[in-house]
Amino acid sequence: MAIKKGHYNEQFGFTNGEGRRVVAHMAYDYDYLVDYHPKRDGNNPLFDYNSQLILDFKNGYPDAIEHFADLIDKDFNPCWNGCYCVAVPSSNPANNYSPEQDLSEQNLSPYELLASYESKKTCVYDLIARLVGKHSGLHNGSAVLIRVKRIVPKSKGGSRAVSVDLDSIEVNSKCGIDISGKNILLIDDIITTGNSIVACKMILEKGGAKNVFVLCLGKTSRDPYVSNDSSVEVPFDEEVPF
Repeated sequence: MAIKKGHYNEQFGFTNGEGRRVVAHMAYDYDYLVDYHPKRDGNNPLFDYNSQLILDFKNGYPDAIEHFADLIDKDFNPCWNGCYCVAVPSSNPANNYSPEQDLSEQNLSPYELLASYESKKTCVYDLIARLVGKHSGLHNGSAVLIRVKRIVPKSKGGSRAVSVDLDSIEVNSKCGIDISGKNILLIDDIITTGNSIVACKMILEKGGAKNVFVLCLGKTSRDPYVSNDSSVEVPFDEEVPF
């Protein structure tokens, strides 16, 4: 299964550190594994096996995490060698990476993972741990980016503006990793608008990162929104909760 290619090319506005409104342009290439068709309250007929695996991953099921780790391993891009693997942070600062939350080496059963309530916190961090274990050229940078202010999750109707992430994510000065001159593999579970990636790229590059490669597990497909009334179809809308 070949890794797929995507491209982001947008203008966006944000307020800089001096309080001035700035309009910027960002273009970047990214890799992704599968097309994700949102369930949309069970009304999306295009919801498929890969989409269910994405949801299983987000719920922290070990089999789904290992599945995506294996897919990445099979199509490993040589450009990623030497990279620090960094996750796009959760919307909640309580879910920031900490060694105590990294369950990848504890060999817990799926039931124990669910019972611990830690699985949702660590799915991307667990994926990173597995990738680092498979490739000696990768480094664990899970602690590099942290959320410093809680935001409303985008999947729950929160703003998708770049400024929201720029104002609430920063490089963790206490993580013990100096990213200056380093290559970064920025990993997210799902890319929809791509704006969270923009913010993280800007923050990492401002922190001195040399190159920021982007890898997402799923890319949200622009399926029509199907309501409970089968006669009504609404074009894809970024604000419709997933």
